Amino acid sequence: MNRRSNGPCSIYASPRRLAVEHGLDATNVDDIAKAVGVSPRTFFNYYETKLDAVVGPIGEIGTPEARREFVAGGPTGVLIEDLTRLHAAGVSSRKAKCARVSRWSRSW
Repeated sequence: MNRRSNGPCSIYASPRRLAVEHGLDATNVDDIAKAVGVSPRTFFNYYETKLDAVVGPIGEIGTPEARREFVAGGPTGVLIEDLTRLHAAGVSSRKAKCARVSRWSRSW
């Protein structure tokens, strides 16, 4: 793995993927670090705890627009659907950011 171009994006996606595949309790920092190709110590440069890595800070869930819409009671008014849309907005945004980082890093 090219840590410089893939590390930051992978370290955001891998904790969630591993938690879905193996369960939160069965996933540990060593597993996450190994999946990303960094040391456990490097993991802690990004997150304080495993839970922070899997759930993410509240301010980073969704996009600013999706958070405003959620706080206003929408988009559907059904909590689980609105939470799903809120999280999905952040995933789409993060994937786009990772794609831009990857393209940028290949250019130099």
